[in-house]
Amino acid sequence: MSAGLTAQDQAECASAGLLMAGFALTGPLLDTARHHLETLLRHRPDIPPERWVCPRIPAGPEHDAAAAAPWLGLATGAPLVDVVEALIGPDIILWGSPIFCKPPFTGREITWHQDGQYGPINPLAPCAAWIALDDAHCATSALRARQFPLHDVFFVHGPAAKVSPRRRAALGVRHLPGNSVLERDRRRAQSHAALRFDRGRRPIGLLRGEDRTRRNNFLTGHGEDYPLTPRVWDDA
Repeated sequence: MSAGLTAQDQAECASAGLLMAGFALTGPLLDTARHHLETLLRHRPDIPPERWVCPRIPAGPEHDAAAAAPWLGLATGAPLVDVVEALIGPDIILWGSPIFCKPPFTGREITWHQDGQYGPINPLAPCAAWIALDDAHCATSALRARQFPLHDVFFVHGPAAKVSPRRRAALGVRHLPGNSVLERDRRRAQSHAALRFDRGRRPIGLLRGEDRTRRNNFLTGHGEDYPLTPRVWDDA
């Protein structure tokens, strides 16, 4: 499938750091994704819904390979990867795929930030896609479910606290170009949204092209569970 991006689209993304892709998930695929999200939240109530790290990776008996497979399919699907290729080139590595799910009324505010500050990637040049699973509305814009906005790691953003009665959920998909490397020994232990996990053991995948750095490790973590441990708050 052609990405369908014009030169103006590419220039807009380069200038503003944000692009709204001109296509969306099909209705059946969206329904399937929502079903798997409900299953995910039901099976692991101990994990905060606001940040489920990498559901494409098995995380134990309650989220095995069969449960992870649909999320891997979304993150590696041709329509999304076609757009990413148009923005960062033909060498594409999948490294991140968090779920962002703000429950009605209870979603916390996220301060203004750039995603680049969190990734141990060198040089810093990834692209992040946001696959909306629910409609989202704010004072200045609306995002329809199924849409694919994309942004670079320097795009400044920060969602407000969730006060509406409707859930807002999306799958984030993070790719890096083949001339960047995920430095696994840098900032390995991570704590985010009441979770602990080891980024050094996270499996990554070459989706297209080649690893120009010859330094990315595509063996680590595959075939293993990626445990997500609820964080014990000891700083009270």
